[in-house]
Amino acid sequence: VKRIGATKYKKVDTRIIVASNKDLYELVKEGKFREDLFHRLNKFIINLPPLRERKEDIKLLIDYYIDFCNKKHNKNIKGVTNEVFELLYTYEWPGNVRDLRNEIERCVFFCNKKFISKEYISEEISKSKPSFLPLTETKKKLMQEYIMKVLSYTNGNVSKAARILQTTEKTIYRNLKSNEDYL
Repeated sequence: VKRIGATKYKKVDTRIIVASNKDLYELVKEGKFREDLFHRLNKFIINLPPLRERKEDIKLLIDYYIDFCNKKHNKNIKGVTNEVFELLYTYEWPGNVRDLRNEIERCVFFCNKKFISKEYISEEISKSKPSFLPLTETKKKLMQEYIMKVLSYTNGNVSKAARILQTTEKTIYRNLKSNEDYL
């Protein structure tokens, strides 16, 4: 590159990172995204699900943003209470990680205690209801999803799926029976 006013070119090493909340493969097929540009950018693709689908990251992000905001606002907050953690963990985060970051920064800014308690959490989050399922329902749902993944792999061949899962066809049908959408 040549800087404005400079007389010599300077070699630079750059990396371009592109993020999108759209399916670029589909946009290319529909002619809504330039195919040549897509292929130039398509070196490494990292699919990152929304925060609501990777709840295991919430604790790490809370800790990171509390530390970051402590430095920014000259605070010494140690963390969140168990009640606040449960609220933050079960919230659906429609604004994704940015939404969590903004919530933590607001809490750190206003909090004058060692731990962020419920009084500092926004009303929308504090009034949200946890979306936990009973353990038996969770096990059933996970089993159905896993069976469906194997059935997808076998193109719907139940006997082949039963062999892969080391079970019987009857067991597969019984586990899927409770949700007719799968059949």
